[in-house]
Amino acid sequence: MKIWLVAFTYISLFLNIGCFSTSSKENVDTNSKNNMEEQIEESLALKYAEPFKVIDQYFDKSLNVYTFTASPKANDDIVFEGNYDERESNEQKKILNDGYPNIKYSYQAGVYFESLFPNKELKHEAQASVYSKYDHTYGTLVPEWDEYLEDRKDGSTIRMNCYFFEVPDQPYHQTVVTLFGIMETLHEKYENNYSVYAGFWPKGFLEDKNLEDLTFGFEATKQEDADDLLSVMQYLAKVVFIKIVNGTLEGLDEEKLFELIKDFNKNGPTPMVEF
Repeated sequence: MKIWLVAFTYISLFLNIGCFSTSSKENVDTNSKNNMEEQIEESLALKYAEPFKVIDQYFDKSLNVYTFTASPKANDDIVFEGNYDERESNEQKKILNDGYPNIKYSYQAGVYFESLFPNKELKHEAQASVYSKYDHTYGTLVPEWDEYLEDRKDGSTIRMNCYFFEVPDQPYHQTVVTLFGIMETLHEKYENNYSVYAGFWPKGFLEDKNLEDLTFGFEATKQEDADDLLSVMQYLAKVVFIKIVNGTLEGLDEEKLFELIKDFNKNGPTPMVEF
C-alpha cells in the first residue's frame, strides 16, 4: 500500500506541475499579446490624436516588425492594417505603412456614394476607393473626407464601384436614370477627376445566394469576389467603366449611357470610356 501511495503522490505532483507550466505559458503569451496591442494602440493614438482598438497583431519574421489590424474606436467599420516596430526609439517612427487616412477616406466616400441612390428598392451594391498623397502632421486628427476634398493633392484618385442586379433594356430604365443622375452629382462634387465602374447582373441572379458571404470590388478576394464568380461562370451580363478626366458630362445623357452599357461587351471589353 505504501508503495502505491508514494507512486500516486509523485504522479499527481508531476501532473500538477505540468498543468501549472502549461497554464503559466498561456498566461504569459496572453499577457504579452495584450501588452503589444496596448503599445500599438498607444502609438496610434499619439500619431492620430484619437483612440484606436487593435483587432489583431502578429510578429512578421520576414519584415522583423509586428503587423496589425486596427479600427478607430469611434467607428469600427473602418478597418486598416499597418506595421509596428517596437525597436524604434523615436515614437513618431514606430507606426509604419499604415493605411488609416486612405481607408478612412474610402469609407466616408463610400457612405456618401451609397447615399446618392434615391431608389432604395433598386437592388445594388455600392462602394468607393480613395487614394490620396495625404501628408499627415503627427499628433493631429485626420480631417474628414469632405474637409479634405479642397486640399487634396494632384494624383488623388476617386473610384466608385456599383453593381446592379438587373440589366437595363431601354435608355430610361431605372438603373440607367439612377446611374446618370449619380454621375451628375459626383461630377459636381469631385469636379473633373473620378471614375465609375458599373456592373450588371441578369435579373434574378444570385437571389438564392447570401450576398453577405460575397465581397465586391475593392474588398474582393479570389475565392469570394462576386465579379470573379460571374466571370468564371460567364454570367457577367454587362459592365461599363467610365472615367471623367478634365472634362464635362455634356456629351453624355441617359441614351448615350444606355448605348455604352448595351454595346460595351459587343466586341469584347475595352479598357475604359474616357470623357
